[in-house]
Amino acid sequence: MAGKSDVIVVLGNSCLICDVAIFSLEDNDYLCGDHSGTGEVEELEKVCPPGLSAAQRRVFFVIKWKIENDGFSPTVREIADFLGLKGPATAYTHMKALRELNLVSWNNDQARTIRITEGR
Repeated sequence: MAGKSDVIVVLGNSCLICDVAIFSLEDNDYLCGDHSGTGEVEELEKVCPPGLSAAQRRVFFVIKWKIENDGFSPTVREIADFLGLKGPATAYTHMKALRELNLVSWNNDQARTIRITEGR
């Protein structure tokens, strides 16, 4: 069985990390077609706080995923690039909404200070 680090987060039938369709294997494991990760499927709605718009869930997940996997927070531009947005303004708008909900915070005077607060 796949461990926690082997969870593939999906939106519809696509891996959120690489936006490629996932393929079913045996024992409820799945294979992502791009980064070849195998693991249990987790729906995006279940790994993000309730009540967020689809775009807010995507931004929240990218922040959380990048911190957990890279050990530091992403920049606004990295979030936008990761989600295929044309520029950082849209990502920043969703980040501000998440901050108003006390789900994330950051220091405007320093780079890479986005952190998950989850309503604290």
